[in-house]
Amino acid sequence: MFTIGLFALWLILNGRITLELVLIGIVLSLLLSTFAVRFCGWSVRYETLVLRLSGKLLAYFALLFKEIIKANLDVIRVILSPSLKELKPRLVFFDCKLETDICKTMLANSITITPGTITVGMYDSTLCVHALNENFAAGAKDGPFLPRLEKIEKELIK
Repeated sequence: MFTIGLFALWLILNGRITLELVLIGIVLSLLLSTFAVRFCGWSVRYETLVLRLSGKLLAYFALLFKEIIKANLDVIRVILSPSLKELKPRLVFFDCKLETDICKTMLANSITITPGTITVGMYDSTLCVHALNENFAAGAKDGPFLPRLEKIEKELIK
């Protein structure tokens, strides 16, 4: 499946189909697949896992996009307020119940790319987040990312 996906991407990016491009695409796809299996640990199990999680991952990225838009509007409101009294930066520490490193990293990155918050550090299951004010701090701590990632992690651990 990975090889077929690489080959399809090759054909799409080239924009035309000739015998030469098809042969080169087949060879490159096979070489990249072999490399991924041998050196990156890619396997059929990973392919089925990716296919099984694709719906949940797409839903997660849609949620992330929605939260980025909402946070952008909130940051604009805070910045354009005349007194800037809402601007009270703080560091927040909280424990996430995630076990896998990939889900912890996804949570930290999701918090970081959402405007108004930055993940400063991650220590085992404790995250340190810098937030512009209390609302952003609460959003990082109790936001919608953690429950979604817990569902994704359950599928990963199976």
